Amino acid sequence: MAVPQFLSVAYRYLKLTAVTDVQTIIDNVYAELIANLWTCTAGGSGLTPTTMLSPLRADRLRLSITLTRTSATQLTLSVADDLGLAVTKVDQVLEIAAGGNEVYLCTGAYFCYIASHQGSPIHLFVCGVLDNAPYASLAEPRPAYFATGNIAFWEDLYTWAIDLDDYDASHREVGRFNNWTSNQSFISLSGAYMFCPAEIMDVGEAILLGRLPQIVLLEDSIADFTELIVPIDTGVTGTFVVVCSGYHHGKIAIRKA
Repeated sequence: MAVPQFLSVAYRYLKLTAVTDVQTIIDNVYAELIANLWTCTAGGSGLTPTTMLSPLRADRLRLSITLTRTSATQLTLSVADDLGLAVTKVDQVLEIAAGGNEVYLCTGAYFCYIASHQGSPIHLFVCGVLDNAPYASLAEPRPAYFATGNIAFWEDLYTWAIDLDDYDASHREVGRFNNWTSNQSFISLSGAYMFCPAEIMDVGEAILLGRLPQIVLLEDSIADFTELIVPIDTGVTGTFVVVCSGYHHGKIAIRKA
């Protein structure tokens, strides 16, 4: 046995407290992505908008993220792929409470997750390149990218890489989130919690396209922002933080340690 590839990739985790201006989020995302070998192509620390470009993956895939402060409490984000095509259909909005709140970041060489504990619903933004191990690198027209908006995570972005016009024009098809557990529980017969990868499928051909790095699906009854110790291999555990309201019977958690 071995730790699955999607849980083996390098990552960084950071919890920000009492964030009262979204520029703090931009500045910390900038610093975290620089540490993950991204480059800044516009803006930078203390500036808005700021655009970050990921390193090239072995299969020549990369993505860019643009973060823009529209007000002290509102941040807009957009994502583009290696061809410059929009992965986000419209700019996504992430907000913080007027009095400030905690913000959670989990980043890597090819992904960026931001969760704002601003109240209900949680504001969440995730984007990146799918981890498709152990299969060969994804090739066109199969989708390789994912991005989602901030509210009602599952319902709003049930499709991923959703700029349909651009993607159809470039022969890049659209994948869908695998909801095979949509009407099932993440609790075993013994009463123990079960944890699953978050997967993207080619719904037309029922082909697994890849998994979201450093994310697991889990039981919907677990409170948001709970920290959980999750077994990821024989004798190996990881710590994950629940950051998203559920879809049917599931939630997601990002890697902390």
